Amino acid sequence: MNQLNDQMSHLDAECTIRMLYNLGECLPTEMGPISFKADNKSELQNLVGVFVQKSVPTHHAVVRLSLETLVRYDKYFMFDKSYLGPVIKFMVGQGGLMHQHGTVRSRAAYLFSRFVREMTPALSQYASELLQTLQNCLYQGGEDFLSESDRSFVFEAAGYLVNVSPLTPEEKHQLYASMIAPLVKRFQDDLELLSKETDPEIQSAIATRASQYVSWCGRTTKCWKGPETVQSCQAGPILAECVRVFMNALDLPHTVNDRSLILQSIRTFLHRMLICLSSDILGKHFKVTNFIE
Repeated sequence: MNQLNDQMSHLDAECTIRMLYNLGECLPTEMGPISFKADNKSELQNLVGVFVQKSVPTHHAVVRLSLETLVRYDKYFMFDKSYLGPVIKFMVGQGGLMHQHGTVRSRAAYLFSRFVREMTPALSQYASELLQTLQNCLYQGGEDFLSESDRSFVFEAAGYLVNVSPLTPEEKHQLYASMIAPLVKRFQDDLELLSKETDPEIQSAIATRASQYVSWCGRTTKCWKGPETVQSCQAGPILAECVRVFMNALDLPHTVNDRSLILQSIRTFLHRMLICLSSDILGKHFKVTNFIE
């Protein structure tokens, strides 16, 4: 592990990292990541400590395996945060979400989301900077850059980061609003296009895209378990406005191709809102209660 560096052959680097990754499966449970602690560190914990300090070749196989290994041993950072900052930057930068290889970006989206969920309490000081970096991933490119499902993971991670950011509730409100606004605006634009478009194939493409905007918006709310946690970010009014805008899709003509895709994504979003918003807020939208039922 001491010999690992970004100048060695990608085959040697992959073999070295693979051995560390597989140790987690070979060792008894009590000697694995569960044994990590602040004092009297285990041999495995010391090996992970060496690994997180190393640079690796940019070959896609090595980078992807490095990400898998970092997330496998994420408990390491609960006791030593010295290299947490560089590791996160690696994940969201050229070592992960912005890597030139599509398979790395795809896997990095899921692994980064999982890492953020597991390490949320430790990410507060990095949250604001990470959210600025993630803006490129959230809205850059199309399916060739990140698939719909991959991008969902990034939006979910962004929601957790807003929630844990060391900001006042008012500042979190502004931050969340700025993140959600492009999705709502694009959804509104697509509804307008659908009301005029007559080509079934084009209608289908627009409807698919609009349904994705609703789905991504819903994924940002995964960090909230009830109205009280939503209030900590003052996000209630923002979500209520999303409900109002999305429900306009009910007015689309039934002849619009794949209209049902949009309605299904809205129904899923509304089930999230039953958790995030009080029933009183949803009750103000008569169409909502009828639509959910």
